[in-house]
Parts: sequence; C-alpha cells; structure tokens
Amino acid sequence: MPMSYINTYTFKAEIGKTALMGFIATVPPELFCFVISKTGDNYGHFIGDDVIEYFTNEFPVKSLEIVPFEKLKELERRGCLVWGNKEILAG
Repeated sequence: MPMSYINTYTFKAEIGKTALMGFIATVPPELFCFVISKTGDNYGHFIGDDVIEYFTNEFPVKSLEIVPFEKLKELERRGCLVWGNKEILAG
C-alpha cells in the first residue's frame, strides 16, 4: 500500500484585511496559521492542497511568495499576531 502525504505551504501573501478575515471565518482553524507582522505583512502556513487552492481561487490574493517556514517561527517569537492553529509553529 503506498504511503500518502499531505502537502504544506509556507508563504507571504498580499491580501486585503477583509478578504483575509473572510478566509479565517470560513476555513477550519486546524488547517492554517497566519502570522501578521508588525508592518502588516501577512505570512501563512496551509496544510493541504485544497486549502491553498481555496485561498487563491476564492479570495483576491494580489501576490503569493513562498518563504521558509523559519520566517513564521521567527515572527511568532517576536510577538506578532497569530491566527489559526498556533501549534503548527511548534513543528
């Protein structure tokens, strides 16, 4: 039996606050983590292909840049705002 795996995505996204709040309100929190930097930049981590597809297809994302996972952990350590599953940052 082949092993299955789940894709994860760590990124910086340019998206308006209203759209971001719409995403947060509609997606189960265990599937994502957003870290909002003190400068207002939106960083995130999604678990699963369906989540990234929903985010990019249903919300007006102006840009999406893949970043290292360590960037999110660094921002969280600096006391930036975290939305969603904060336990993702422990991994």
